[in-house]
Amino acid sequence: MDKFMGKISLQVASIVVFFTLSILCQAANHALLIGISDYPGKSSDLEGPVNDVFSMQEVLQQKWNVQPAHLNTLLNEQATRENILQALNDLYRRTTKDDYIFVYFSGHGTSAMDLKNNLPLPHQTGAFIPHGVPQVIVYPKAYVQQLIVGRRDLRPIFNKFDTRGNQVLVVMDACFSGQAVRGLPSLPKRYLPSKSVDDPMLALGDDFDADAAFDENALVEEPYPYRNVFFLGASGENETAADIPLKLVDFYPTIDGKAHGAFTDKLLRVLHGRLHADNNQDSQLAYAEIHQSVRSAMEVANIPHTPTRLPVLQEDASGLGQRALFDTKLSIAPPGSISFTVDARELNNDVQSSLNRLGIIQKDLGAHLKLIKAGEDVQLANSTNDQIKFLQKPTTDQIVRAVTTQKRIHDWMYYPTVSHFNLYGSLTSNRNQIVVSKGSVYRFGEELGFSLKADEDAFLIIMHVDVDGLISMIYPYQKSEVIKQTKNSLVDLPSIARVQAPEGRDYIQFIALKNWPKQLNSIIGKSFRINSNDAQTLYSILSDASIEKAVTRTLFYTKS
Repeated sequence: MDKFMGKISLQVASIVVFFTLSILCQAANHALLIGISDYPGKSSDLEGPVNDVFSMQEVLQQKWNVQPAHLNTLLNEQATRENILQALNDLYRRTTKDDYIFVYFSGHGTSAMDLKNNLPLPHQTGAFIPHGVPQVIVYPKAYVQQLIVGRRDLRPIFNKFDTRGNQVLVVMDACFSGQAVRGLPSLPKRYLPSKSVDDPMLALGDDFDADAAFDENALVEEPYPYRNVFFLGASGENETAADIPLKLVDFYPTIDGKAHGAFTDKLLRVLHGRLHADNNQDSQLAYAEIHQSVRSAMEVANIPHTPTRLPVLQEDASGLGQRALFDTKLSIAPPGSISFTVDARELNNDVQSSLNRLGIIQKDLGAHLKLIKAGEDVQLANSTNDQIKFLQKPTTDQIVRAVTTQKRIHDWMYYPTVSHFNLYGSLTSNRNQIVVSKGSVYRFGEELGFSLKADEDAFLIIMHVDVDGLISMIYPYQKSEVIKQTKNSLVDLPSIARVQAPEGRDYIQFIALKNWPKQLNSIIGKSFRINSNDAQTLYSILSDASIEKAVTRTLFYTKS
């Protein structure tokens, strides 16, 4: 009996030990959240970052099973360069290869393309400005040593996670370009313009190595270096990122009525399940789904920068973008309709009355379309003052027709179509044979390309919609291109067009269909107006819930 009981005790003990080890080895979700609102000088402070971190902490714990013991935050004076790098290394040491990692930065940023600061930073990498960095640049090289530079400081750490096999999502809500190409007057930018001393020789300093700085900046673009690290950035290479202060929340509503980064606000909505992102309806959010949903929401809200992803679609042969955040299920919001709004305050009562009679909603700050009076001329712009269309000495009827066309385009692009699977589409530009991830601003003369792929076997379509409502089928352009693509195969059309005048805004619509409707044969390679019979044929297919499909879109601005 004693022997029998002893065997039972040993067996029970073994089970307990095994169960305990199983729990210890179980994958966990870990997060490091960094936010800096307090910078040198009152004008450099940001209202959003600290709120961003608190709200991100809340949603990760409530919705994404990140336990308090696995979540670390660094705020303001805690977020020095030394502490940030130490926290990243500590995160590596206390996690295993099976753990999921989320790293979030919110604050000011800069890059080699920041022409105002003109720092000796390497190209194709951004820099996060930690707490304690002075605003005055005396010695540029010494100043750069105080920054968190992606290639120099973050890459060695993320390489360790990547090699170990961790699934890592890195999110950065900060500017990577000091060129305020699309500056919005009412929204502060997450860009810290530093003040240089007047003497150019003193500004360089005795320790400044011009040859080394040139060598760093002369580096050619490199392919994306990671297999398991996905990156989401708030803005493209020619854009600054916006902060929504409390005084403007009425015009740019945030998820909780508090100040937030514009990019982070949309990301929080996705993570809470309030903003539709689950295109393939599997109750999980893939990294690429998150990117597309946030990008689309920011376009609709007229936020003046475009979220970017790395790797770009062409470099993502392994399907990194299709991996699910934390591999966790979530209740997802269905797609909703979006009302078109116009800011016509600068125009006369005749125009405003005409718009009211047409049922077009008028709004002050934050409207989708802004009418700007310039003498006898009128500029149609978005809320960031980017030109959409220029009207020379227009009549009231011409203004109303132009606004009506923009409403038709908006309603066409943002109709709440239900997708049955995932479709990933992107605009690209090739530089030195490397695909470059851009925002939504393209300069005259730049080459423009398109890429897309679906996670189901499907026929793929690329449509271009210009500012006057002319729809053109870019792909397929001829019947021989009507081919059912194998799932996850990339359709890549590099350098298909070169950007040219006039300045304005264009849309690209990406469509995937499980089956090819015969009605589409008549519009292959054609261009037609948005109010034409051909457009109605296409619209009937997109709005038919019984047709298995996926739809996404993007926009871009052309500038001189």
